Amino acid sequence: TLPPPRSGGAVKIKFTPKLLPAPARTKGTDADTDMPLDPLQAPGLVSRVSGAEGDISQRDPAWLKARGDRYYMMQDYSSAASAYTHVLNQFGDKIIGQAIDCVVACYSNRAACCLHRRRYHDAAADCGHALSIMSKARCVTEYPRSEEAHERCRQRSIA
Repeated sequence: TLPPPRSGGAVKIKFTPKLLPAPARTKGTDADTDMPLDPLQAPGLVSRVSGAEGDISQRDPAWLKARGDRYYMMQDYSSAASAYTHVLNQFGDKIIGQAIDCVVACYSNRAACCLHRRRYHDAAADCGHALSIMSKARCVTEYPRSEEAHERCRQRSIA
């Protein structure tokens, strides 16, 4: 006799946002999960490569943002800020519609890095950039990081 068939189920999958036509991983290496020994040697932190030249990991904003997020989780705030800066440099003044969330997240994450590094004016400036982008895209009601940055700037100015 055979055992009864297994019951069906649903599997939910969430993919990385696709900003460029390539996966948000390196090509055939363990770098997806293992961090390099030297953060400055990360593929996402080298100088920008123009056009279709170079590895996708040097050009894909989603991959670079994920790299910055991993540095932040490791409390390497300087490398995280560099990764977020590289993402922001990819876009410059032209932000395509699907990248607004990525750019806003990079500005706010870089502001968090600046707060950890006690660079309060830079944090306030990044929050301002994020808020100006968000206000153009949608209505915003809460600004907790911006308020914290401005308050700390005021405290340092008084001291």
